[in-house]
Amino acid sequence: MLVCLDSPAPALLDAVNRAALQANVRWVTGQIYRGTGILGPTVIPYQSACYKCYELRRNANLENYEEVMHYETRLRQMPAIRSEFVAPKPLAQTLGGLLALESLRLMTQTAIPQMAGRILLIDFFAPEMTYHRLLRLPNCPACGDERRSLLPSVQESSR
Repeated sequence: MLVCLDSPAPALLDAVNRAALQANVRWVTGQIYRGTGILGPTVIPYQSACYKCYELRRNANLENYEEVMHYETRLRQMPAIRSEFVAPKPLAQTLGGLLALESLRLMTQTAIPQMAGRILLIDFFAPEMTYHRLLRLPNCPACGDERRSLLPSVQESSR
């Protein structure tokens, strides 16, 4: 499954993450936020970090935590709020191309998905690309070990 966003939508990503974990479906997201392209994480249910793992780790390391939480709370309450930055087509096309390549790896399994356990940040104005490793949270409320034991259908389908 692919999720492509031209502005942040945390409630949507939470819902997709929960549904994909429950259905044991691999997925990847690409989004643009204020001139930065964010590719990943690629979520391989119960093998790689899920979106909630990413979100919790990101929030724990934010320098401007209150500002970001205020913005995301507004987005969750009123999903129609859009970012004040609309990505120009060339930026969206660049991120879309990278997302298509990652999805090809994910669907065909001819190559290892590069964004499983990683996030790629693309600063379109610098230009600069940086990778960040992303580890699973053992006690993640979405994919943690306790959650996995509650989902026998996922365990059976992964055998």
